[in-house]
Amino acid sequence: MQPIEIETRYLDKIQELMGQMIQQGKDMRPLMRRVAGDMHDAVEENFEHQGREPGWQSLSTAYARYKAKKKKSGKSRILEFSGRLRSSITEYSDATSAVVGTNLRYAAIHQFGGTIDINSHSRRLTLKKYKRGRLKGKTRFVKDKKYVGQRYNLNLTIQAYKVQMPARPFLKLTEIDIQNTILRRFKDYWIKN
Repeated sequence: MQPIEIETRYLDKIQELMGQMIQQGKDMRPLMRRVAGDMHDAVEENFEHQGREPGWQSLSTAYARYKAKKKKSGKSRILEFSGRLRSSITEYSDATSAVVGTNLRYAAIHQFGGTIDINSHSRRLTLKKYKRGRLKGKTRFVKDKKYVGQRYNLNLTIQAYKVQMPARPFLKLTEIDIQNTILRRFKDYWIKN
């Protein structure tokens, strides 16, 4: 699970409050459970708003068309082709930590960006040429196992290429999340306990 790294000016204040609570022997499990829930909500907001501060880079035109065609929907949401990444977000907390993350292998490339190397590979296409009817003279793809009539195969080799993935940090807390939610949660817990 890739943890959210809080790089903010409020981190020192949060660590100071945690240190004081630990020294006084306060049970911080309920606090950490709530903080993990707040972080999970912030990640959900990132998916809902397609990234916050600034937003995620939009999809390439070709990929947006592909997604729209596959989903048969006009709206194409970033990082939500199957919904698997969003639904894999989990939270964990104990007495001294709150963590939100995912165990999907491909999550890191979306979080941090990078280059994907696609090796060269071959494909066999099965084609049928129509000899009569309204499609006479046209060639179409057919599924190899299902088509019984006359067909021919075409072997293609696709050369190696690279795909550049932009960073779309979905495991990210904004300054507002930290200042208005998490830091306030620590202060309220400090005052009440």
